[in-house]
Amino acid sequence: MTYDIYKFRASVDISKGFDVAFEKLCSVVLQFVKEQTGVDMDAAISEDGRVQQIVLPKRKIKAFCFPIGTEQFNISVSKNGEGLLFGLRVSGEPLDSHPERELMTRLFREGLFVQGIALPPGLWRIDSGEALNTLYALLQNPERLLPVIVISEFSRFHPPFPGLKGTAMVGDAQLAKLVKGAAVVVRLPYDLGYQWTNMVGKDWSCYNGACRIYLPRLSFEEDDSRRHPLYLADVIWWWRDEMNRTGPEAFFDWLVAVQWRQNAIAKVSWKGVYFVNEARILLSELTADRLREAAAVGDFVAGQRNIAQQMQTMAEQAAKDCEEWVEALDRQISLTDHYKRLCQDLQNQNEVLRQQLQRKDAGNKLLDPPIPDNYGEMAVWTQTYLAGRLILLGRARRELKTAAFEDVALVYRSLLLLAFEYRNMRIGHSDDSAFKRKLAEYGLEHSGSIAPLRAGEEGDTYYVNYPPGSTQKEFLKFHLCKGTSRDPRYCLRIYFFWDEDAELVVVGSLPGHLDNQLT
Repeated sequence: MTYDIYKFRASVDISKGFDVAFEKLCSVVLQFVKEQTGVDMDAAISEDGRVQQIVLPKRKIKAFCFPIGTEQFNISVSKNGEGLLFGLRVSGEPLDSHPERELMTRLFREGLFVQGIALPPGLWRIDSGEALNTLYALLQNPERLLPVIVISEFSRFHPPFPGLKGTAMVGDAQLAKLVKGAAVVVRLPYDLGYQWTNMVGKDWSCYNGACRIYLPRLSFEEDDSRRHPLYLADVIWWWRDEMNRTGPEAFFDWLVAVQWRQNAIAKVSWKGVYFVNEARILLSELTADRLREAAAVGDFVAGQRNIAQQMQTMAEQAAKDCEEWVEALDRQISLTDHYKRLCQDLQNQNEVLRQQLQRKDAGNKLLDPPIPDNYGEMAVWTQTYLAGRLILLGRARRELKTAAFEDVALVYRSLLLLAFEYRNMRIGHSDDSAFKRKLAEYGLEHSGSIAPLRAGEEGDTYYVNYPPGSTQKEFLKFHLCKGTSRDPRYCLRIYFFWDEDAELVVVGSLPGHLDNQLT
């Protein structure tokens, strides 16, 4: 059984001409093949048993298949609609020389690859607010398949670690060189770190010497920020790897290795990509069509066409089955990650409870969770005190940045009400009397958020992706309300639903009123 070593797919910049970009990529590949195998591919169809090439000039397709040692390379350069698509898939047993990395270094040097926006050929140094906006757009672009590693600078005037040279924990230029084709590396200056935090929120930021990996399929509104690893400067300084090496150098080596390991198992759709097998099927179909058009219809033509159709059907079914299996696996991975984060939150809460037990009040009663006076602490506060009972989704966390409801303490107490009295009622630990009593005490109402039929007319306004990171939609069925004013300072709405399986309150939006056609 062969395993993937490396996968890459990207659109190609054709702003200087389709044929120019097409020939430039093919030229780099052909030169690489010649150097590595000794075969000079100058024929339309070349098959020497080891090196194969399929060329369809009218369709603007070139496909290459060749071995380098124990690695098998499959490359496609093909027209896709009005654009140009590049695909590379390497399988087999990896070589220590990593020839696929050498090929990607050469290809990236041309600066032609696009995943939503143009991929930088090397280290991307952010130098302006406009560049931050471009980074923001790249991170959320659905075409992005590469992780983005952001290396933030610490203050150059106060180096926090003795003996550390420069203003970053990681050698970003060298990192960009070593992970070219597996990740995009970005350097974030210290003086733009605050602006980045204001754009994405503290949960999503990267600052003061930290390193963050923003994974593909990211949505600041729907995703859980904890899915995108953040390594603070002190974590990097005290890093210890499996070889017992410590410090930033050990972290650097681990960071490089993990990008290539993750690439090998990442999901990539090959739709529109013609590797040699797919190109051969298409060539067979075109040959049959030409023969038929020449009135040479006979058993041979019919047989060729029948074989081509069968092969195409089998290939399409195999691709469909593969995509379905990968999607099912992605759903399970998202669900597993979700429950891992819930377990981590519970561990953190257990530590808080142990601390509370050590400082009970005079009546031997556990102290109530503190009530902050700002929205900035709400996300961490929820993880700390309400773990296993209530979760704030990414969209709700983002909305806290612009929250205007004046009674901040009431929002915290409303979350406590949902996490304890409401949850206890839902799991049968008590009746609804305690919940109703607290509602009356706080002047709150509990009701359905909107009729399901009307919710469907509002697009995704009343729906959230759940579990976080998945594409499954859940309806925000309920809300807590206070006030009827349309002034957000005096109107409170907390939209949520009940996760029956996890016995968890899931808050998707707060503290403002969601727009609908009536408002």
